[in-house]
Amino acid sequence: MPTRSRSRSANALGVDTFEISTAPEGGGFAQLTIGQQVGQNLYVKVQQSVGDQSQTNFILEYELAKWLRLQTNVLEGSSAQQAAVPAVAGQRVFDLLFFFSY
Repeated sequence: MPTRSRSRSANALGVDTFEISTAPEGGGFAQLTIGQQVGQNLYVKVQQSVGDQSQTNFILEYELAKWLRLQTNVLEGSSAQQAAVPAVAGQRVFDLLFFFSY
């Protein structure tokens, strides 16, 4: 998988990704994201929204080739901002991600 840059916070926690995002101006919720490379081709990420309506998004990303990844999401909880994530609570979503260099 491509090298993911690690912040000081991520290094201190022993994870590859540690991000805190504030709520967007148009509404929505603040979000905490933690991710870890768990195998040569497998990356796991958990996103937790913070607010009145809590939502957890579990993401698995598997590298099939240098230019192709399979990603699946499992969304748990409820939120009024469901349009921001292309899934309904409890539904599994699969995406193919293509990468180009030019």
